[in-house]
Amino acid sequence: MAFTTKFGLFEEIPLQDEASPEPVQQPGDLPVEPATRALESGHPIVVEESRPAPDFEQHIANLHTETRQAIRYETANAENPVCGNIDSCILETSGDKLMLHIRGWMFHIKQDSPMIQFAVPNSSLILAQRLRRDDVAINFPTKSNALHSGFDVCIPLESEPDDGELLYFLMTLTDGLTISGCLPLPLIERRDAPSPRGTAHSSQAILEAHYRLLQTRLTQLLESELRLQLPRSLDPRVSIVIPLFNRAECTAACLQSIIDTCRENVEVILIDNNSEDATGDLLAIVDGATVIRNEENLHYLRACNQGSQIARGEFLLFLNSDTVLCPGALASAVATLESHSDIGAVGARLIRPDGLLQEAGGIIWNDGSTAAYGRGESPSDMQYLFQRTVDYCSGAFLLTSRRVFTEVGMFNERYIPAYYEDADYCLELEARGLRTVYEPRATVLHAESSSSDPTSASSLQIQNRRTFREIRHRQLSSRLPRSERNMDTARSRASSLRHILYIDDQIPAPEKGSGFPRAKLIIDALLEAGMSITFATTQVVSEEANEVYQHLDRQIEVVSLLEESSLRKYLERKQQKPDVVFIARPHNVEILREGVSYAREMGVKVVYDAEAIYATRECRKDAVLGVHEWSENDIQGFVEKEVRETGLGDIILAVNDTEANHFRRYQAAPVHVASYGLDVVDRPLPFEARSGLLTVGPMFEDDSPNTDAVAWFCEQVSPFLQSGVHSQSTEHLRLQVIGDCSAPCIRSFQGPDVLFRGSSTDINQFLDTSRVFIAPARFSSGIPLKVLHAASRGIPAVASRLIAEQLGWQDGFNILVADDPKAFAEQCIRLHSDRELWNEISRNALTTVAEKYSTEEFKQIIVEAVSQA
Repeated sequence: MAFTTKFGLFEEIPLQDEASPEPVQQPGDLPVEPATRALESGHPIVVEESRPAPDFEQHIANLHTETRQAIRYETANAENPVCGNIDSCILETSGDKLMLHIRGWMFHIKQDSPMIQFAVPNSSLILAQRLRRDDVAINFPTKSNALHSGFDVCIPLESEPDDGELLYFLMTLTDGLTISGCLPLPLIERRDAPSPRGTAHSSQAILEAHYRLLQTRLTQLLESELRLQLPRSLDPRVSIVIPLFNRAECTAACLQSIIDTCRENVEVILIDNNSEDATGDLLAIVDGATVIRNEENLHYLRACNQGSQIARGEFLLFLNSDTVLCPGALASAVATLESHSDIGAVGARLIRPDGLLQEAGGIIWNDGSTAAYGRGESPSDMQYLFQRTVDYCSGAFLLTSRRVFTEVGMFNERYIPAYYEDADYCLELEARGLRTVYEPRATVLHAESSSSDPTSASSLQIQNRRTFREIRHRQLSSRLPRSERNMDTARSRASSLRHILYIDDQIPAPEKGSGFPRAKLIIDALLEAGMSITFATTQVVSEEANEVYQHLDRQIEVVSLLEESSLRKYLERKQQKPDVVFIARPHNVEILREGVSYAREMGVKVVYDAEAIYATRECRKDAVLGVHEWSENDIQGFVEKEVRETGLGDIILAVNDTEANHFRRYQAAPVHVASYGLDVVDRPLPFEARSGLLTVGPMFEDDSPNTDAVAWFCEQVSPFLQSGVHSQSTEHLRLQVIGDCSAPCIRSFQGPDVLFRGSSTDINQFLDTSRVFIAPARFSSGIPLKVLHAASRGIPAVASRLIAEQLGWQDGFNILVADDPKAFAEQCIRLHSDRELWNEISRNALTTVAEKYSTEEFKQIIVEAVSQA
């Protein structure tokens, strides 16, 4: 009996006893590490292909009660779509609450599956975040989806499950298809729920262990003949001021981190507040620091002021002795402080010894109390990795201008001996029009309160809070009341015109093509206009933060709406809604339609960016590939349907006049044409300095527009091209292709006439040295950004008539056009060999781009459209 799906043929094997099915070994199975016990577990996976069910809870209930047969996944069978395993299944009980904690991995072998939901009978669907699993990737080296295949979910239960219970999954693939299925749970381990992470007991135990390790290191240091050679500049940019009081083991680690990580011109000023431990012995082996020894304990505040008075640097870094600087911390903070003239202080991402956050910026409430944002959470969560203006940052690491610090009058001595001096200083900066900025790249490990008595510290905090409230009552009146619900709003004091929730598929890396270069330019325009931005993806953010922020400004928060479950749920938990939801691409509107409607009900304006009308592209694709020849009436009907369904915003952006007219015909909302923005090269390289053909674009799949265009050129045009070149005795014409070339059909064209360069972070070097750009697309929509980019660098193009129509360009004036393979080859030869023709087309195309596609004009259109929403 066979079960056929889109993914191939499956052999059905009857289920064994679900509680302990017999493992089946097959020839050719890959070796698997214990962490990925796919075959050892012997858990069959029932897989079925489906579209999303109207009621998935009912759907899995039906799966559970039906008598079914299992489809056994074999690692050697590349036709089977789903591979996965449950590593552990723990039933956690806490009082009358039950939670099924399941860890494992699962991936689709042919497509990304950014969204996987799990459930057991009588539970709701739980969305699983995709986690990195290096052990799985090692065992499946040819499957790129294996790396981020992990999941770790907790499913609330009403009653204890039986051993051998079924776990159901709903896997959503990148093409919109869903795979649903089930597999029996392994033997369930039962245990009491662990204490909440970050509790005082566990944190204190970790802190004490941390001190013991540092003490061992200090003992070894003092017994050795080594010395600590701190950096010392005769003309320092940064003066690092560190008050000391006991805890020599922490101080030694702090000083070593300065030696290891600081490459700036710095000086280190140590103020010893009459320490009674081994601090004196430590200071005796320290070289390069300026040391002040006080006969009494001046405490933190006065010691900082004392150190600042002898500092020579342009900047002051106030640093606790129980901190450890991570690489790049100081450099990142200095760069941020210098980035804008209205930044008065910069604080760090503080991480406790238990690996959890101490603070990602501070909040001041209207009663004068404070809160450390993110305390006890994972420091790698995206919500703590973007730069933002905050109420204050902890004095454990606080960078500021020495001039400003002196003008303000240093830390206010009303707060002697300590506490609230940092919050007061930051509010004084605010009163003077200066911002305090949280910089997540300035990462600092902090053994919090290592040298203070908890009882006296609490008393001082209460006392100084009263003082703080009396002095700053006017500024506090504009703060929010202390509330967990207000944390999300209070975490930032962005003085922006509007807050934008920008929604797209994924991070807008320009090398991905598909309109992402334009998306990045839109985001930059909104940010430059003073708007604050949250970038929301409809896929899971799989990149690391440093990869994400290669393409986005550090001031932009990044969230995944899949991880948030939905746009509506994301907006519901936000006390302060965004001013504008900016959403691109029709499929994003489709999957988020309920959330977009909810946003409008809440008074949030919606801007829809029609990066392209996809219906026209799909109809052309069907015709080109011989799938179906649609009539003009059919095409118009598809276009009307897409336009009516996606144009639900208050403002619509289109990329050219043709697509704008479609929206004007079927929608009442104002339509703005915003094509693209480019800065043209003043003096592009001349004809003589160039040679060869060039095209650009990612080619991930065989049937994508870029892949089809290159394949058509290689198969149909290249033979005419090379024979024509040979007959005219001109130079050999080679095509260079820039972009991801992972489509299976592409590599077969590699040869002397076609060179695949792969992805390149800077394609300008190829645009500046190639003579002719080709754009032979047979189906596409929107605006061909690559042709505009090429024209801006002075390289003229030969293109299909479709491309010329999308641009509104004229054959023989600013572009050469051909659709027939032989004619396309002849146009390439003409443009490559005729210097006068080349100069004319290049000059006219360059002028067209400068007049119609200026960066400033594009940004102005975007900002005006959003402002009118």
